[in-house]
Amino acid sequence: MTKSNKYTGIYYNELQNGDKAYYITYKDSEAKMKRIKIGLHSAGVREAFCKQKRDEILNNQRLGEEPPAIATRKKSTSLKFSEVWEKYIENKAMVDALRNDFRGRYNRYMSPLIGTEPANTLNKDHLKKFREDVQKIAKRKDPKGNALLSPRSVDIMITVIGTAYNYWNSTVTNEKDKLVNPVPSLRADDRQHVTKQDMQKRDVRRERFLKRDEILLLKEAVKDIPLVRLFVAISLSTGARLSSVLAIQKAHIDMETRTITLINTKAGGSRYNGFINDELFDLLKNRLSNIKPYQHVVSTDGNLITDRIIQRPLQRILNKLFNEGLDMRDTANRVVIHTLRHTFASHLAIAGTPIITIKTLLDHKDIATTMRYAKLMPDAGSDAVRGLNL
Repeated sequence: MTKSNKYTGIYYNELQNGDKAYYITYKDSEAKMKRIKIGLHSAGVREAFCKQKRDEILNNQRLGEEPPAIATRKKSTSLKFSEVWEKYIENKAMVDALRNDFRGRYNRYMSPLIGTEPANTLNKDHLKKFREDVQKIAKRKDPKGNALLSPRSVDIMITVIGTAYNYWNSTVTNEKDKLVNPVPSLRADDRQHVTKQDMQKRDVRRERFLKRDEILLLKEAVKDIPLVRLFVAISLSTGARLSSVLAIQKAHIDMETRTITLINTKAGGSRYNGFINDELFDLLKNRLSNIKPYQHVVSTDGNLITDRIIQRPLQRILNKLFNEGLDMRDTANRVVIHTLRHTFASHLAIAGTPIITIKTLLDHKDIATTMRYAKLMPDAGSDAVRGLNL
């Protein structure tokens, strides 16, 4: 434990994940040394805040009152997570479609499992149990009747729980009314305790991509669903992720150069270029004439839509065309929406596109991620091996 160079009675521990845990020490009325954990650096705790808490305790001791850290804890236990959530969902600025999506997730999963938990004591252990229990009340079932909810869906709920805490803290003016966000410590705990074997189990690489005849089948199946048809066309022409496609606005498209400025929502909003093929060019000509520059292209009214608006109808079509009879746990071979991105990259590789070009078109940050497609390239090293003559 390291002592603060600036304040008396303030200490911190540097955790393996790079975070810091802050503590204060003081002597109680019986001259016994006490140590209290104030919180984590990742949750916004700093030495100055720790000093404030320590000073409050010492001042109240002189007045013969209960230490404020204890008093605050008693007071805050009456605040339920449901109240934190309501403040967030009712007041945070967001599109209506996203608000309704979050409300649905809360009503189905969060409310029954953690809605009545005291907001001040909700911690990483509660969230770990939440991740386990959410599958028990999930309505989707696999062929054996087991509940099935994708890890991505659960992770979205964990993320929005943290967002609700952050919003609460941004709206209160008194430091003592702020809550410790339990999500950063859950993330830190995950990073600290996931073993190499666990990572290998989780690192399921989807090998499946659509062949040309399968692409034609898909296009035929979506031709009468304009929004889905446009999404599929953009995906196959640019290889962009679902969230990146939904983020495209009219202003991002240059029909003269046939380029689209794409936002990599997975990498902090970096921007890169996608290119428009002939089929997509024809679809966009009609669509762009009916919307304003800052309206979204894949949308019914120009506003940003949620993933589900595309996911639900398109995944049903993909299941009917390509997944019938396939075990739902066979993630390597199931066709999902993200398969369209793999299809784009795989056909580039098959056509002999240099791997560095594929990396650029996918906006991968690490060439190692792109190398999975190298095995599909026409040569794939065979000429080099033959040339060795060993």
